[in-house]
Amino acid sequence: METNGVEHLSQTDPVLARLIMMFNLGRPDVLPVHDLGVRKGFQAAYRKRALLEPEQLERYGKRWAPHRSTAARYLWRAADALGR
Repeated sequence: METNGVEHLSQTDPVLARLIMMFNLGRPDVLPVHDLGVRKGFQAAYRKRALLEPEQLERYGKRWAPHRSTAARYLWRAADALGR
């Protein structure tokens, strides 16, 4: 798999690396589990009392493959709806 230099960035800033893969490289199967908006959206959508750890969200997100980028967008929208 070609990474276009993203593998180095993923070690220093995993959120930014996954966002670049989603939006700049157009990868359809990326879930930015370290992103607070994704984690809060999951908490809201699944009515969890506490935020999941990124590792827990990674495991849960496997069921959304190969459409995890789309799932991330829905989770961001769920997090946005909390602020209204």
